[in-house]
Amino acid sequence: MKKCNISQLAEITGFSKSTISRVLSGKSDTQRISQQTKQQITEAAQAHGCVVRSYGKNHERQVRNNTCKTIGVVVPHISNPFFAALVSSIIREAQKYNISTLLFDSLESPDLERSTLKRLQKSSVDGIIIVPCSSNVSDISLFRTKPMLLVDRYFKSTTLPYIATNNFDGGYQAITQLIKAGHRDILCVMGVNTSITTAERKRGCIKAVNDSGVHCQMHYRGNEFSVENGYAETRLALSLHPEVTAIFAMSCNILQGCLQALNDLKLSVPENISIISFDDNQFLDYLNPPITRIAQPVDAIGRTAVKVMYESITEGREMVSQVLMSPHLVTRNSIQNKPITK
Repeated sequence: MKKCNISQLAEITGFSKSTISRVLSGKSDTQRISQQTKQQITEAAQAHGCVVRSYGKNHERQVRNNTCKTIGVVVPHISNPFFAALVSSIIREAQKYNISTLLFDSLESPDLERSTLKRLQKSSVDGIIIVPCSSNVSDISLFRTKPMLLVDRYFKSTTLPYIATNNFDGGYQAITQLIKAGHRDILCVMGVNTSITTAERKRGCIKAVNDSGVHCQMHYRGNEFSVENGYAETRLALSLHPEVTAIFAMSCNILQGCLQALNDLKLSVPENISIISFDDNQFLDYLNPPITRIAQPVDAIGRTAVKVMYESITEGREMVSQVLMSPHLVTRNSIQNKPITK
C-alpha cells in the first residue's frame, strides 16, 4: 500500500489539513472537533496508510501500523495433529504482529471449502491462509480477491503463492532408511490420493527404490490421512502380502491405525515389522518403541506464512513466494536391520 500524507488525506476527505493534523496528533478533544469528524478522518488515515509528521519533533507516526489485522485460516481437519500444530504456530506468530485469526475447518470437503472461501471473501478479513483440499486450482483462485497464501498443500504449475514441506524429499528419505536396513517388501499406507502431498511422497518413494539399485516389492495402499485408513489398509495388505517386513505410514494418524492393526495381529515392532512415519509429534517418543519418523518443519512453515502475509496486508507487497522446506529424519527404535540381500 502506498503511503499518503496529510495534504493528500485532505483532498480525500475534504477536511482541512489543520483539522486532520489535530485529529491524528491526539489534540481533537481540546479543539471542539466532533466525534463524527474524528471517526471519518481516522478511518480514512487507516485505509490509506497516512503518515503523520508530528510538529516540533523529527519523527513519523504511521497510523496503519497501530491497527489490528485479521486473517482467516482454513485447514482440512483440525483433529489432525499436523494441522493442529500448524494452526498453533500460525496463531502464536500472528500475535507478535498484532494479527487476529479466524479458524475454519473444511473437513476435507471441497464444497465446504468453497462456501468457507465465499464467506471469507465477503467478510472483513485482510487475508487468507489455507491448506486446500480441492484438487482443482480454479476452485481456490476464483476467491483470490484478497491476499491468499497456500500452506502444506499446493498445486503444480500455479502462480498461487505457497509454503510447504518438500514431500518428495521426505518420501525419499523414508524409503531410503528402510532399504538401508535391508527391507525389500515394503507397505506404504498413503493419504488423500488427490493431494499433491501424497503424490510427492509417493514419487519420492519410487525415486528412492530406483536409486537404490536393488529389487524392492512396494505395496501402495490407502486414500485418507486417517486412523481408520491406517488400520484397514494394514490389516488388508498383510493378509494379502504376509511377506511385508516394513511399513511407511504417511502421517501420524495413519501410523496410529497401523500400530493398532499390528497389535491386533500380534505382530511386534520392530521384531516382526519395522515402521517409519511421516510427521513429528512428541507422543511418538513415548510409544513402545519410540517411532522413527520424517519430521516436517511445521513451526517454520507457520512462522514464515504469517510473515509473508503480514508484509502483504500491511505493505502491499505482492506474494510470489513458492517455498519448499526440507524435512529431516528423526531416528528412534522402530526399524530393525535385516540381512541385506541384493
